[in-house]
Amino acid sequence: MSMITKEQIYHLYTEAIQKKYRYSNCYFQPQRFEEWLKEDAVSCYSFENSIIFLLNETDHIKVFFMSDDFEWINNFKIIVENIQNIYVIEIVTKGDPECYDLSTKIRCREIIKYERLRNGGEISESKTDEYFYCTEKDHKILREMMDSTFRPIGDHIPSDIELDGFIKSKSIIGIYDNESIAGFIIFEDTKKTSYVRMLCVNEKYRGKGIGNKLMQCYFSIHKDFKSFTLWCRADNTPALNLYINKWNYKKENLYNYIFIV
Repeated sequence: MSMITKEQIYHLYTEAIQKKYRYSNCYFQPQRFEEWLKEDAVSCYSFENSIIFLLNETDHIKVFFMSDDFEWINNFKIIVENIQNIYVIEIVTKGDPECYDLSTKIRCREIIKYERLRNGGEISESKTDEYFYCTEKDHKILREMMDSTFRPIGDHIPSDIELDGFIKSKSIIGIYDNESIAGFIIFEDTKKTSYVRMLCVNEKYRGKGIGNKLMQCYFSIHKDFKSFTLWCRADNTPALNLYINKWNYKKENLYNYIFIV
């Protein structure tokens, strides 16, 4: 095993892309990788038949791999044993990584599983005027609702800076009830693809159809879009039922695993 210097990482990465390893979870764009390098956020380990990249996030490490076989898992185990500050590991991969027997290689306290869902534009006509665009005055309540509903690890809760950005770009819509926010949805649009970053319903309004109303509002302002994506926790049955049974999302066989070690 050898750790690659920052000056060598990008060259190694571009060569690896051209080689086209049999197994990989490197689904990010090359320009994103360049940004990580500029931020000194990426380290790299090279083995005979695999390359492993570690991306330092705010509160955890995300793992990317390129490999010709599953030996990368044993190689990764060596890395984990030699780096003391790894306590949360995130791996995005096609196919269920349980087939790698990864949990037996990495001793962990908890495994959180997310699934990627996509709607290819299969939406019924949806019109509603119930929603409003959240403004700066809503920042505090949005923060309180997010922090009380979601986990800091895995759910990718927006930072205050990100939240302000979403507000300014009119990317958060909500539903009021008696001057209180019953629920809100955060989305990110790229050309004709829209990604639901977060859907949150105030605890006292759950079970009253607010999530469905929010999706109706969301699709009413994205009626010209061609593709819709989101991540959903695999054990969140009510949310999966909403997205799949009501709004025609389908599982993409793309998983995000969070290993808390």
